[in-house]
Amino acid sequence: MAAAFSAAGALRGLIEILPHLEGGEAAEMGRVAGHLAQELAEDIKSRRDLVSAEQGNLVPACTEFDAGDMLTELCLLYRHHSVAARKKLPLPIVHGPTKIYADQALLSHALGNLIKNALEASSEGQTVRVSFENNRRAVFAVHNETAMPEEVQLQVFQRSFSTKAKTGRGTGTYSAKLLTERYLKGEISFHSSPQDGTTFTVTFPAGPSSPA
Repeated sequence: MAAAFSAAGALRGLIEILPHLEGGEAAEMGRVAGHLAQELAEDIKSRRDLVSAEQGNLVPACTEFDAGDMLTELCLLYRHHSVAARKKLPLPIVHGPTKIYADQALLSHALGNLIKNALEASSEGQTVRVSFENNRRAVFAVHNETAMPEEVQLQVFQRSFSTKAKTGRGTGTYSAKLLTERYLKGEISFHSSPQDGTTFTVTFPAGPSSPA
């Protein structure tokens, strides 16, 4: 809940000073307040969905949608997240057919957690890259430049394990795995090394039509 309390505190502070600002400064602070409100809403929804997923109460609602558009929206959203300050998140790299069939909300939630965690794991000036490739398999990838220590790699998908003090990965990776493998019928894996950084990969066996 720390992230939610942080966003809520920052939002409250901005609301208190907004009436005393004028012109361009007021407009800029208004935009910041809007981003904080969205961040807070996303955090609350993420925690609610996690509880529902653990209780087995989620029912996937699959539709066809454009994976490239979804990733673009996620990148634009998390560019304004507090964890992205002084870090780079370019638009996604997309190869192959982009129409897939799945529960977009659950997939967006899982990938959003991975993007947020990658940003938390990054240092100032580093870049998080998001990509999608569809060639007999639909593959989403989120890469950051920081390697995970071996002890972190062994526990990264555990529910009670938190690494925020070191790499920024807490329940986000657990939630991403739960949603991907139990509800979306995909697979999630990662590779991490000092040379390559860390890449989390979400894979569905089907190609252009139906990963779910």
